[in-house]
Parts: sequence; C-alpha cells; structure tokens
Amino acid sequence: MAPTSPERSESPLFTIAIPTFNRAKWLRDCVASALSQTFSSFEVVVSDNASSDETPTILEQLNDRRLTVLRQSTNIGPIRNWNTCLSAANGTYVVMLSDDDTVARHFLTRCSAVMSEGIDIPLIVAQGDVLDADTGRMRPATTNRSLQSGVHAGTAILREFLRGAISPQMCTVAVKTETLRRRGGFPDGWPHAGDLVSWVPLLLHGPAGFVNESCGTHVSHEEAQSGQLSLGSRLDDIHKLTEVIAEEAEEQVGDPVVLAELKGLLRRYEARNLTGHIAGARRAGVSRRNIASVAWAWRRRIFRRGSLDLRSMARPAAFFVLPLSVVSSISRLKQRIRILTEARS
Repeated sequence: MAPTSPERSESPLFTIAIPTFNRAKWLRDCVASALSQTFSSFEVVVSDNASSDETPTILEQLNDRRLTVLRQSTNIGPIRNWNTCLSAANGTYVVMLSDDDTVARHFLTRCSAVMSEGIDIPLIVAQGDVLDADTGRMRPATTNRSLQSGVHAGTAILREFLRGAISPQMCTVAVKTETLRRRGGFPDGWPHAGDLVSWVPLLLHGPAGFVNESCGTHVSHEEAQSGQLSLGSRLDDIHKLTEVIAEEAEEQVGDPVVLAELKGLLRRYEARNLTGHIAGARRAGVSRRNIASVAWAWRRRIFRRGSLDLRSMARPAAFFVLPLSVVSSISRLKQRIRILTEARS
C-alpha cells in the first residue's frame, strides 16, 4: 500500500482525497478536476480499494508530483477506505471527493480567500450542483440570498442548510483535517448520511467559512452506493442525523432562542427529507400500498408539532396518492419542458 509519488518537503494547505472502487469510467475526470485547481498549495490522495476494473491502469497513467496513489491489496470496505484517505492526508484541510464527482477549478482558491480573513475555522462550506447522470438533468446550486461568501457564525450557515436554502455537497466541503480525526473520522453504521454527520455538527462549534457559488458537482446515478440502499436505511439515517445534530446543539448553543429555532428547523428538515425520499421511492415504482405503509410508520416524525412545511412538502406528498401512470407522465412532461427550455436558450 505504498504511495506512488515522492515525499513532499512541506505540508500543503489542502488535501483532496479520493476513495475509489471500480469506477474507471468516472475516475479520470474526477482526478483531472482535482489536479486542475488554480490554487497551488494542495495535494491529491487516491486510495484504490482493490478495484478489479481498469482503475489501476488509469492511475498508473497519471504522472503528477501532487498525486499520491494508495492501493489496497484487498477490499477494506468503503468507510475504512475513506478513513485511509483521511489518515494519509497531509493538508491542513481535507476535501473528500467521491470518485464519480468533480470539483471546479476555482474551488480551493475560493476557500483560501475565505480563510484570508484570519479567523481559525473548522470547515469551509461551498455550494454544489447535482447532475442526474441517468437523465442528464443538472440541478444547479442554490445561490443564497442571506449569506455572502466569507466567515459567518456556524449556526447561521446551519440555518440555511436546514431550510434548504444552500446546496453544499460532500465534495464542496473542506474540513480541518485534525478536527475530523479527533472526532473519529467517518463513522461506520451510516449507509446514507455518513458524510453529513461528519461535517454538519461542526457548524455548531463557532464560526465557519461559506462560499456562495458552485464549486463542484455531485453525480447521482443508479450505480452509486446510496442508490442501492433500501428506503428504510435512508429514512433511518435521516432520523439519526437530526438526533445527533439536536444533541450537539444542546451542548454547544447557549442561547435558548437560537437553540429553539434550530430545533424547529431540524424537525422541518427531517419531515421534508423523509417525505422526499418516500416520494422518490414512489416515482421509482414502489406501489401505493407499500408507500402508504412506510408513510404511516413514519407519520409521527413527518407530522409532529413544528415539522409541517406545506409549501416544500406539497409536491412530494402528491406522489403518495397519484397513480404511478400519472407520476410517470408528470416526470416525462417535466423532462420535455426542460429540454425545450434549454433548446430555446
């Protein structure tokens, strides 16, 4: 498992870490985006989790002094591979870049600009796009109207995240490496929200950086690990995530007014995401009977006091009752409208 690049005389400011396994068709663009950064003080660490496809060949073809490649002799599992990347990181901050995602060339430059304000911050949160690789649809990052790029109270960034008013992706978050290590790295037992639980609670620990523009693209597709998870696993993780954030807020937030506001936002965040995942399962073809059963089992979390946000939940909730043929027709119509709109522009 020795690195394939020479040792560096000084530590970089950033490490872009790429855990990978059998993603040869995505990996080349992913690594290229990491190496294309306009900021100079960074390294790229790739940990190949014993891939059996063309991944080793692709990595052997890359010759860059900023790139270190680790090769596992046997598959150690995704979480251990992520933590292997974290252990190998020499940067003050680490960015975890999934092997099917990409980062914008200006990402680290924007992060360094935020850091120039001279405040010690545990993380920098930037916006990100989402590409549906199966349909070609791009969901652009949500430009926030309240926060400009810079250093803010972490709770202010957390508020916007819980409201759905910003759209950070794991690949657009830079976390202080030692902070993440002290917290145990990436936890096991989180099949869906392990990335979020690693950085979102840090927003409760004081000031944090924010970049109010898109700095990367998360790719959603059927081959993704999260796409293979059961609906129950995803819902359980969403609930666990909100519980962890709520518990940490109790410890870190001294202002009772701010704490009460965050708890209310957490309830709405949970209800919105539970509803969204259930609606997504319906769109994917799960029967109304099964959807109704799941929705009933989670009704107390969706409809508890302070959790209702009818404006954001109305659309996904409609999929609970519509026939699947109507759901499919709506999806096809939206796709046609999108194509026509793009063609005209």
